[in-house]
Amino acid sequence: MPADLTMDNELTTLESVVIRFCGDSGDGMQLTGGQFTDTSALFGNDFATFPDFPAEIRAPKGTTFGVSGFQIQFSSQDIYTPGDRVNAMVAMNPAGFKVNIDDVEPGGIVIVNEDEFTKGNLSKCGYLDGYNPLEDPEIEHRYALIKVPMSRLTKESLAESGMGAKDINRCRNMFALGIVYWLYERPIDNTKDYLTKKFSGKKNLPEIAKINIQALEAGYYFGETAEIFPSRYRVPPAKQEPGIYRQISGNEATVLGLVTASQKASKPIVYASYPITPASNIIHGLSHLKRFGIKTIQSEDEIAAVCTAIGASFAGDIGVTGTSGPGLALKGEAIGLALMLEIPLVVVDVQRAGPATGMPTKTEQADLLQAMYGRHCESPVIVVAPRSPADCFNMAIEAVRLSTKYMCPVIYLSDGYIANGAEPWKVPDVNSIPEIKVLHPSKDQYEDSEFFPYERDPETLARAWAIPGTEGLEHRVGSLEKEDKTGNVSYGPDNHDKMVRLRAEKVKRAANSIPLLEVNGEEQGDTLVLGWGGTYGTITTAVQLIRARGHQVSSAHLQYLNPMPSNTEQVLRSFKKIVIPEINLGQLSMLIRSQFLIETHGINIVKGQPFKVDTLVERIMELPIYTAKDFTTDQDVRWCPGCGDYAALAAVRKVLPKIGRKKEDFVFVSGIGCAARFPYYVETYGMHSIHGRALAVATGVKCANPNLEVCVVSGDGDLLSIGGNHTIHTMRRNVDITIILLNNKIYGLTKGQYSPTSETGKITPTSPAGSIDFPVNPIALAVAAGCTFIARSLDVDMQNLDNIIQRGMAHRGTAFIEVYQDCNIFNHKAWFYASQKDTNPENTVMLEHGKPLIYGTDRDKGIRFNNGRPEKVTIGQDGISENDLIIHDETDPILASMYSKMAYPEFPEPMGILYADPSKPTYNQLLHDQIEHAQADGRGMDLQSLITGNKSWTVE
Repeated sequence: MPADLTMDNELTTLESVVIRFCGDSGDGMQLTGGQFTDTSALFGNDFATFPDFPAEIRAPKGTTFGVSGFQIQFSSQDIYTPGDRVNAMVAMNPAGFKVNIDDVEPGGIVIVNEDEFTKGNLSKCGYLDGYNPLEDPEIEHRYALIKVPMSRLTKESLAESGMGAKDINRCRNMFALGIVYWLYERPIDNTKDYLTKKFSGKKNLPEIAKINIQALEAGYYFGETAEIFPSRYRVPPAKQEPGIYRQISGNEATVLGLVTASQKASKPIVYASYPITPASNIIHGLSHLKRFGIKTIQSEDEIAAVCTAIGASFAGDIGVTGTSGPGLALKGEAIGLALMLEIPLVVVDVQRAGPATGMPTKTEQADLLQAMYGRHCESPVIVVAPRSPADCFNMAIEAVRLSTKYMCPVIYLSDGYIANGAEPWKVPDVNSIPEIKVLHPSKDQYEDSEFFPYERDPETLARAWAIPGTEGLEHRVGSLEKEDKTGNVSYGPDNHDKMVRLRAEKVKRAANSIPLLEVNGEEQGDTLVLGWGGTYGTITTAVQLIRARGHQVSSAHLQYLNPMPSNTEQVLRSFKKIVIPEINLGQLSMLIRSQFLIETHGINIVKGQPFKVDTLVERIMELPIYTAKDFTTDQDVRWCPGCGDYAALAAVRKVLPKIGRKKEDFVFVSGIGCAARFPYYVETYGMHSIHGRALAVATGVKCANPNLEVCVVSGDGDLLSIGGNHTIHTMRRNVDITIILLNNKIYGLTKGQYSPTSETGKITPTSPAGSIDFPVNPIALAVAAGCTFIARSLDVDMQNLDNIIQRGMAHRGTAFIEVYQDCNIFNHKAWFYASQKDTNPENTVMLEHGKPLIYGTDRDKGIRFNNGRPEKVTIGQDGISENDLIIHDETDPILASMYSKMAYPEFPEPMGILYADPSKPTYNQLLHDQIEHAQADGRGMDLQSLITGNKSWTVE
């Protein structure tokens, strides 16, 4: 037990303590832990709890899979998690001991009911015959082992009660709780009052209360008189701001939040659900609150529940349905109906572990992508997620507010960890909670105009919520596509396109009604740890510990996942490295990469358990934190002053720290030429190879060790003349290599001969009459060869150059990046038509995924299709608007082919990411799969059979 504050004689004052109660499902561990939590709350400690129990009602007694546990951390300081290492454990049987002992810190107190450590019980939980951990010297040396015959002492203390053996045996948990109350200087009066009230008023139950109280007192007095503990421990009350506090679990807070939202909206809630773990406690809680107008319906199945909620919203109440992952999958079509009807619907999903039935009582965060996309067709909904048990109150209110304001479904993603966990909650003054404005139109509003059911609010795009029973506003809604404004059924293609975009835009506009993303710590720097949902406490604690060690690490937590806060991208781009811990395999990471094109580093577990703080600290600290200086060698850079290669080198050095790989994992390979000196100037592994053969060498490196990040940097002469053959084959194979082509349209190192990219008529020492070769178009070559990532930048555009190099290195497959690089000695001003401040706006167009092709000094020019071909136009002339322009889609190979042929002076030249297809398998992966398949084939031969062959003979 860590004595981290003071010790006075036999009383040790501690800042915080983590206790775990464990035993069979029938041993009352949840009740025991709950009572200790209540007492600690009343004592004034901050706390966080983690109940952990099996899915079975009563798992086979004495088995390891039937162990029920309850962990609490209580503290005199602010805490955010139930703790990692257990300071004290109470084990009621061998199974509880075996499952939990490894989580106890060295020197920690282990209190066991030694009566249960019988030969049969030890065998049942998997201990070898003849072994008893309580007799193991190593266990006694590692822990402060306290062996207490709780079963016998409980029986003796209640011998005069006249109650049966079964009732007496059920009091053992109260005996154990009494010991722990004494050990941590907790009063027992609160639990005595609880037991008296719980068992009052019914036949024989007061006697049950009496013997439980007697057992509690007996345990307390045993601790006081046994003299087997090295000390008593005291955790002082926490310093909390004045107010009224209560203990609250996530599901309880969800219940209160929904009721509060109902009152603030002056609208009844109809909550329909089918019983499902771990969401059932919500309908249990709401069913007792009918005095607040709450209507609860236990539906016959998940689909009935959501349809009932939809019907309630159509009729004017607030429809809410609750479920977990399997139920959310079943509700998908009906959620799409609510989206088409454009009526409020709140779907509470308390996430649990595993697909199908999985592990119903364990936690996970694996429904995020299902919530975002788990419906057919284009069906966007608002998605929110509480971050802690108490925060469930606020986010439940938010779910109702957003659903009624934007007339659309909202999915509320809780999880088993925060749903069942508990913490102190400062009870808000209900008068301080804003009203939820809900309006229903009436006939009087349309005396001078006609009512249209899908006429929209210009700010929110929400339609009016006209409810049945309102005179003069009769209308029909349904699942068929409808015409905007009138709501009439329409199968018109243009109308469908319009409605799909309107529904998506409505959800997008919800970002105007949610708070900005807050950063804990510096608002820019090296590392941001980004989380969502129930990982908040662990992330916050881990980052605090890392910062205390002197590292600049910040954190941010998303409670709004669709749409995300409007400043999310700005926050993310303020940090070199984004780390995302999730209890899934990287679902938020996928969203961040796809929405913002920002590389992330996932820390992922799927064990059905929450993150441990120590594990998270270790994993975050394992990530390399570099700067550009760490990738700078001590060699002098031998390029001509003013050479564009310097810009490319600076960009690469700046990007490498953001990739999140260790320095030793990078390999730079080059051929021959000025640019080919690149590997000497980057502090990683590198090879300066021979003329034109860099890509062949790099292919060998990647095939030998596919875990390396391999990058080839060379010039247009090296990669497109002697190396042109290798460039084509690397691209068609999709080898996982990044190629940076520094294109200066000249041979520089050999003193100025024309190169494969030089323009026709170029006068050089080898073409005094002008070159008669037609130039190679590197981008067109990449498109034709099937390259899966194609991008272009100017050497002077450092922002774009940084971005595309980072994206290219993160891409799985061949990434080809062409850099217009100025050779100020032999081909100066070759790119001035694109690189100068006065020429760049008119002669280049920056490509941004999902945005129209607009360019020009005044941003008044664009590119549109005219009979299938690109055409330059002026916005505002002849009725042309941005809606007429080509929208860049970096996943479209047809557009990439068109871009490759857009060249100055006929067209502005495209810059940025022209094409990206991460779905195509890489050459390295296919090669690995073949080897793995061959090795797994049971028909394979061993080495001896191979060298012997099938036509050998033996000579005697």
